[in-house]
Amino acid sequence: MLLDQMHPEDVKAVIRKRYGTVAHFVEVFDLPRTGVSDLFRGRTSDRVSKAVESVLVQDRKEAA
Repeated sequence: MLLDQMHPEDVKAVIRKRYGTVAHFVEVFDLPRTGVSDLFRGRTSDRVSKAVESVLVQDRKEAA
């Protein structure tokens, strides 16, 4: 899982590159407002993890 291998700031940077802000990402995926913050504190849902992971995988494919 890419999420486990990346620093939280790098994850947020990937989200910001694609969506402009983390808040817009949360809105697009209809996630809880604090979902991404909770993810980095170890308290998250599968839905948030899967949404973040999908963005990371997509970014990795485009970079290759």
